[in-house]
Amino acid sequence: MRDLERTTIFCAAFLVLLTALNKTLVDWTQAVLDEHHQKAYAYLAGAISTYWGTFGTLVLVSALVPAFVGLRLDIDKSARAWSEDQEEANRWKKDHGLEFDMKSGIGAAIAAAAPMLNVSRHRTRK
Repeated sequence: MRDLERTTIFCAAFLVLLTALNKTLVDWTQAVLDEHHQKAYAYLAGAISTYWGTFGTLVLVSALVPAFVGLRLDIDKSARAWSEDQEEANRWKKDHGLEFDMKSGIGAAIAAAAPMLNVSRHRTRK
């Protein structure tokens, strides 16, 4: 479970860096345009940055959700194999650190959304 969280955070950081690099490269091009063309280019630059941020988030979520669901199903199957009693199965998960932690789940969700959150609004340069 911890490895899945670490992998999610690492991939999210990588996608945030790629999105930021893409945004920087698009903004650099805007800086060499004259003022008249900068405003029109700003909309295109914003669309490109939003596309890559959203694409990165969707890729990360598409990889994370099946892995998380599969892991949860495997843990539940192992707990039921340990004991048919639901309370004992829950205790087994807790003793082995396999229960769902809301705090780390929220952290993983924020990390998955990070590439999209990295995209900020483009402004016309003067």
